[in-house]
Amino acid sequence: MNRTFLKNIESLCPLCLEEVKAQLFLEDGQITISKRCLEHGWFSDVVDPDANLYLRTISKRHKRHNPYGLVLPITSRCNLKCNWCYLPDKNIEFDIEQIKSIIDNCYHRFIVFSGGEPTLRKELPELISYSREHYPHKFTVLLTNGLKLAEKSYVKELKDAGLQYVILSLNGFRQETHQHISNQDLIELKKKALKNLKKFKIWTILSMTLVKGLNEEEFVKIYQYGLKNIKFIRQIRLRNTSEIGLYKKDDHIYLSDMLKLVSKATGFSIDEMCHNNLVANGLFNTGNYFVLDIFKALKKRYVRSWWGSLKFWLNCVKIVGIFNTFRMFFEPSQPKETRLMLRIEIFSWPTASNIDLSECRLFCIDHVTNEGKTLPFWEALYKNDKLRLSEERNSKYKIETNQLVGSF
Repeated sequence: MNRTFLKNIESLCPLCLEEVKAQLFLEDGQITISKRCLEHGWFSDVVDPDANLYLRTISKRHKRHNPYGLVLPITSRCNLKCNWCYLPDKNIEFDIEQIKSIIDNCYHRFIVFSGGEPTLRKELPELISYSREHYPHKFTVLLTNGLKLAEKSYVKELKDAGLQYVILSLNGFRQETHQHISNQDLIELKKKALKNLKKFKIWTILSMTLVKGLNEEEFVKIYQYGLKNIKFIRQIRLRNTSEIGLYKKDDHIYLSDMLKLVSKATGFSIDEMCHNNLVANGLFNTGNYFVLDIFKALKKRYVRSWWGSLKFWLNCVKIVGIFNTFRMFFEPSQPKETRLMLRIEIFSWPTASNIDLSECRLFCIDHVTNEGKTLPFWEALYKNDKLRLSEERNSKYKIETNQLVGSF
């Protein structure tokens, strides 16, 4: 075994989720982690099976940029029962004044209303209007499963309230995929939601959860859908399942797996993708988040030849059509948020077994915890899980104690 120490980091005990010291190693072409919890002993796991790709994607900085996005759960209720729900608590809900206070005191540029399923909160349009009226320089985003968006009148209401972006969960176009993940066929409702978002010209980000052996091949169709609908689709987000919430034990999908999947689907080499990530991912630049800006990467490919610019525009016509290419040609003077674009953003969700908290804390998106605290995204989710597990243990202990007392 060839094992080389890389660095000391902060991590979590996979059983109690307490913060622990850990070490990263380069071991036989993989990146591995080793750590010890004072209560539960030693643990080791694979951080990524491709050491070369991991070392090319981890952060080169030690200081975090000011976070620019805040994920704000406005309800824990949901109209689905997904097998991989990462926020399974269903009895937590901030009151309206608490939510407005969080909005008032946050400095983030993007406010992401999430859940549970945020469209179940009747005050959602009010909260969107509040954000737009009081903080017009900020962007309002809805993170949703999209079932409610199948209603045209509701989408119009959100648009009129000032909604600018939607992050829509779309795990594929096959009935089997939705049945496996969400326990019901959602295809028609998702299609109606997409149709309504397109009609009301709401910028949309497609969020796809990859499950090993289930829907990896469906990414190609989602990518092609994004290109064909670039008028309103801006991003495709890929994420893996992780040991958070109602996690079902499956083969883990690593960042390197997702990079290879995207490379195969888009035709960009790993080298092209990594180079683009350094440019397109300037704020984040962590091993848990990777960005491929399709058109910037395409332009970089052809910039070396004297007639490269012409080849670039001809390729744009080929993949998005003449009208969209013509519009893109005249867009550089417009604000970045309103230009046609398609970015593929990969969220590599860490597990409790292999999490590098030091790296995760550099990520520039925050999440509000169930206790109302604002923390870096993945740290907040594990704080929620730690609290949930603690409450479950306490409840189990009380039941066992009462049963023991009752037996005497």
